[in-house]
Amino acid sequence: MYKQVTTFHQSDLDQNRLRYVSTDSSDQEDIVVERIQFDTHLGQFSLWNNTFLVKIMPAQVKVSNLVPLEMEAGEELTIGHTELQAEVKGKNLDPQTIKYILVKPPTLGSLQLLDKELAEGDMFTQKDILDSTVSYRVRVQRAVDSTDQFQFRVFAEDQYSPLYTFPVNILANADAPVLTNERLVVLQGGEHTLNKNYLWMESPSSTDFVYRVTQGPKYGRLIRDTPPGQPRFEGAIRVFSNEDLQVDRLIYKHDGSKTSSDEFHFSAFDPGAESSDVQEKVSGVFRISVQSKNEHTPVRVVDKVFNVVRYGQRLLTTDVIQFRDDDSGFNDTQIVYAREGILSGNIVSTSNPSQPLFRFTQADLRNKNVLFIHHGADRERFSLQVSDGFHKTTALLQIQAGEPYLRVVNNTIIVIDHGGTKTLNTTLLSADTNMDIRDNSQIKFQITSPPSDGRIIVSGIEASAFTQEDLKKGVVSYEHNYESLRSKDSFSFTVQAQGHSEEGTFRIKIFKQGYLSEPEVVTNEVIISYEGEHTVINHNHLKVEQADILPTEMVFTIKEPPRLGHVVKLTNSSDGMASPVLDYIHTFTQEDIDQGRILYVSASTQGNDAFTVDVSNGFTMVEDLEISLNVVPRIIPIQIFNFTVKEGLSRAINADIVNISHPFYSSANIDFVVEEQPQHGDIRYLDGDELSYFTWEEVKLGHVYYMHDSTETTEDSFTLSATAYEIERRSLPVTISVTVIPVNDEPPRLTRNTGLEPSLLCLRLHVSVATHIFGKPRWSTRPRLSGRVRAASNPCASSAGAAELTSAADDRT
Repeated sequence: MYKQVTTFHQSDLDQNRLRYVSTDSSDQEDIVVERIQFDTHLGQFSLWNNTFLVKIMPAQVKVSNLVPLEMEAGEELTIGHTELQAEVKGKNLDPQTIKYILVKPPTLGSLQLLDKELAEGDMFTQKDILDSTVSYRVRVQRAVDSTDQFQFRVFAEDQYSPLYTFPVNILANADAPVLTNERLVVLQGGEHTLNKNYLWMESPSSTDFVYRVTQGPKYGRLIRDTPPGQPRFEGAIRVFSNEDLQVDRLIYKHDGSKTSSDEFHFSAFDPGAESSDVQEKVSGVFRISVQSKNEHTPVRVVDKVFNVVRYGQRLLTTDVIQFRDDDSGFNDTQIVYAREGILSGNIVSTSNPSQPLFRFTQADLRNKNVLFIHHGADRERFSLQVSDGFHKTTALLQIQAGEPYLRVVNNTIIVIDHGGTKTLNTTLLSADTNMDIRDNSQIKFQITSPPSDGRIIVSGIEASAFTQEDLKKGVVSYEHNYESLRSKDSFSFTVQAQGHSEEGTFRIKIFKQGYLSEPEVVTNEVIISYEGEHTVINHNHLKVEQADILPTEMVFTIKEPPRLGHVVKLTNSSDGMASPVLDYIHTFTQEDIDQGRILYVSASTQGNDAFTVDVSNGFTMVEDLEISLNVVPRIIPIQIFNFTVKEGLSRAINADIVNISHPFYSSANIDFVVEEQPQHGDIRYLDGDELSYFTWEEVKLGHVYYMHDSTETTEDSFTLSATAYEIERRSLPVTISVTVIPVNDEPPRLTRNTGLEPSLLCLRLHVSVATHIFGKPRWSTRPRLSGRVRAASNPCASSAGAAELTSAADDRT
């Protein structure tokens, strides 16, 4: 069975497992060429943008007659050569050799060959059509005209035709039932009544329809409600009726999983129909939309100190405080902030500073509608209640008032190709201030010393000044002079705003001819992360480097984030006394990796994860580099099985008894420690001393044994724990129970002597001995080779009689 693929391996080509299948259903008269673009990867090496050409030759096998059928409900029509006929160009073939392969069967009826329904992949021939043995039978009745179809290819002379579609027009039946099928909306983890407003079927003559669930919902179940006061059966039902829908007895209950939709398949029929010929069955799919539940608390993603001029004012924006909510479909702009009194100032409306704001949204912060006016102490922390409408959390906003300042906060060296152009934005060059500057165009950069080997372009024109707004819009660029042979350039500037200024120098690194190359991926190993823990991504996991490029210049940009966790950066808080914080990030550098500042935070979910990055040195880029992660259990999972051993014997402790169930740990160097030794045996090598520890490799090889000590016991146990010292992981202690099968190896003994007659006592003694030796009493007067049975006046006193019995016993043994 072939399936469509987007990736394949060289082994697939070597073993002829890859096929190209044309999906063009048109009759091409000329050769058509299709180009397949693909990339090739071998370890860390890749060949990009390769092209494979496929020439599609015009098909010699074609359908010459294809006339649609038109029929009524319940009718069956023969498909003859006037409706369907195929031929091979320029040849007159035997009709038996022209074969029709059914690619997609009809859905509202059935295609028949000699009264046998044809399924996908079945075949019929042109001779079958000429013999009138191929027919189409309508299965449904509809109140409106409907269209059915089946798709096929023709095979002849080792060639296939294009894909053809044979239509069937089914005329409306006024007496056909009408189906109402409307989508149901249910809350995640909730339930909703499914009534006739959502699903209902009726015909002009009946409303007594029954529905049979042919494929149940995947993320919930259908249950039938009970009258008030009676316990409800929570099990899933497979059959329900219009009566259940009419009296609101049918309920869909969602299982709480994170899904956006669900569905179930059904067939509806009228059980009161007089005969199966007119009994109508309608199949359908009932679809359910699942609204996600608000289950995530807003999380702060921007946490900065709010700097303001002493006794001044400044806009409060998302550059200082910002939250996000992980609930699907939730718009972060709807997050609401609420505050109470503030000792060091007041929060007011930007448009009306006399109006205090006690509640505002994240949209207000983003749209610059919130203004802070300082008075009082220079430093304060006040709390804000943050809510998404359901969950609430508290955030602390630190106010720091002081003298007005203007500082250059971003001034990053750029790497540019010889003769190239580089856009300058606020991530490369920007200034910060605590003054009330509401428009970034008020922050101006004046070039005091222009670049010696290039020029500054603003909106396409050479300029000696630009604003922070220009940088934010990305209209400022550095253009390198192609004639220059130096590898470095720079320009000096003064940034000014409201009478304050600061000087700085912006540096540019130039790649000369021949230096331009793509960053090299030196290391890209699978990162092992333990569920619920933080894992440092270091240079042993990921390293991209290039000659003459500093690690700070090698920038990773996350294109597709991981599914089972987050990539965060460990940064020091602006308060030197506070602990470092973890920030959600979209970019990081190789230096961040080398310094151990990039972490993967896994959720409590095991499995394979990955995220995709683009790696850039400022000019060239490695695109779509996939970083793979394997989230494994925090503790070593041990799977144990109790076992049975005969008294005094041994049993190998192998992988059938003790098993490491996770593939990551099963390939590690695991040591088992015997935490509690067995009480009636010991753990040892077959010919060795008692063991207090052994290895997982010895278990797999069957070198470790449990040996019973032959005591009269029926059970035993011992406790193990596993440790992987190299990765500092342990398991929980596990106890294995041993069932001991006793062996009858004790000699017979007299258990009662009540002073009976000697002859009777002797008889009992003989019977007891015989039972022990032979398994049960047996009486026989047949003489044995080693003795004979005879009577004695006092058998117990007769040594001869005892000797004969002993002899017989020996012979029996």
